[in-house]
Amino acid sequence: MIKVMRHIRLGSFNRQQRIPSRLQLFAFMFSLMCLILMVRTVEITVSSRGSEIGLALSTTEYSPRRDIVDRHGRVLATSVPVASLYADPHHILDPLDAADKLHGLFPHLDKVALAADLASRKRFVWVERNLTPKMQQRVRDLFLPGLGFQKNYMRIYPQGHLAAHVLGYVGLDQDGLAGVEKYFDQELRDTSSQEPLQLSLDTGLQYIVEAELQHGIETYSAKSGAGVILDVYTGEVLALASAPSFDSNQPDPSSSHGFNHATLGRYELGSVFKPINTAIGLELGVITPNTLIDAREPIKVGRTRIRDYHAKNKWMTVAEVLTYSSNIGSVKIAQLFGSQLQQAFFNKLGLLKAPTIELPEVTGPDLPNDWDKPHDFARVSFGHSFALSPLHFTQAMLPLFNGGFVVPASLRKGGSMGNREKVFSIRTTRQMRALMRMVVLHGSGQRADVDGLGVIGKTGTAEKYNSNGRISSFVGAFPAQDPRFVVFMMLNEPKGTKETHGFATAGWVTAPLVRSVVAKTASMLRIESNFAEPSTAGTAISYANGGG
Repeated sequence: MIKVMRHIRLGSFNRQQRIPSRLQLFAFMFSLMCLILMVRTVEITVSSRGSEIGLALSTTEYSPRRDIVDRHGRVLATSVPVASLYADPHHILDPLDAADKLHGLFPHLDKVALAADLASRKRFVWVERNLTPKMQQRVRDLFLPGLGFQKNYMRIYPQGHLAAHVLGYVGLDQDGLAGVEKYFDQELRDTSSQEPLQLSLDTGLQYIVEAELQHGIETYSAKSGAGVILDVYTGEVLALASAPSFDSNQPDPSSSHGFNHATLGRYELGSVFKPINTAIGLELGVITPNTLIDAREPIKVGRTRIRDYHAKNKWMTVAEVLTYSSNIGSVKIAQLFGSQLQQAFFNKLGLLKAPTIELPEVTGPDLPNDWDKPHDFARVSFGHSFALSPLHFTQAMLPLFNGGFVVPASLRKGGSMGNREKVFSIRTTRQMRALMRMVVLHGSGQRADVDGLGVIGKTGTAEKYNSNGRISSFVGAFPAQDPRFVVFMMLNEPKGTKETHGFATAGWVTAPLVRSVVAKTASMLRIESNFAEPSTAGTAISYANGGG
């Protein structure tokens, strides 16, 4: 009996022992599950924050680039804050649905490629860059998890197409890809200074040149063109145009419109080179304005027969050689000083190497194959066998107008601080100004003149070897009495019209463009029309019409 009672008590005790143990086990399992859930929650939270931190680190919040302004402080380029949309595929619940909805907002996106990205193992995918506040709200209204916005900046160009080849453009990551944006990239990224980059450009003059250039291309059905205005004394680029152009806000690197014909194109410019050839002869003392040159017949140099476009078939003074643009006369002047001295002066004028202007799109000259041979040497004297950019040529002409000093062209306000070598004497430059005035008064440049102001200059028409077209250009400076600005306009393969009697030479198509640019520039800059003809003493000339 005692044993039975003991057994009952022991059994009862064991059952009582087992019941709490099961409760404890259940409590333990419950606690463990809670712990796992808590850990997972923390893990998700931490990983989510971690991914956000990772995303923040992997997507740089770019600082705004410094503004670019013209010489008067007008804004040419600035940065505005925007947001860009990204996705973390780890948190995208339905990649196909998300891609479909995002494609509805951004139809240009490839829906299939986007869905593949959203379904990938990536932790970061760009969806769309540079969203407006309105578009950001439309994205939020989709209520899609896994999307976020990254603050950055967008470069905008308030003037649109204006000076596009000078300004260039930036990439999505705000790195300069062309123009001054690329040349001054590090300077523009430097946020230690809030001062804008100030260029030498004058937006008013830039607009004038671009408008006239476009007018010329449309009127004469030209393929392309270029225009330049430089300050004669400082070398500052007041206007630099290339056509066709583009909008820096929407650049297309694959388009030929991005090619800068003013600084990157190389062209044989023809007779606009004759003033340089003449100035060399005057400086060396082998000619004077009254020296007589036999231009009665074409001459043969090597295997090339050189003739005049509008032959006068007579003895000419040097003044007449330039006024009537005689190829024969220019060759005979060059033969008086020879190839070596010609090359030496070209070198002093900076014609044998690329300009130092602040642009990445710059090219050097295409030099004659064998300059010392009579054939190439003769052709260089009237602007053939030597190709260079419009800006390069315009820069080389500055010494003829500023008293003889070589001045490098510059896009910085104030100009370049580079060395300024004196190449021509005051006497030579004064003589050349008088001679080039004769070209405009009585020669092929008559359509470039502006009443009451006076323009000095020279036409140039060069046949192209690889086509039936030509390069027509005009270089001019004003006011004639004391030149302050030099203007160059060029059309590539212009076509004659009824108004030009079928001619597409420089006197007909580019001289009028220069006249319009000069007149509008003088009006905008309020240049007074108190012009008096410069002295033409020692420049004997017959006042016959020199034609077009």
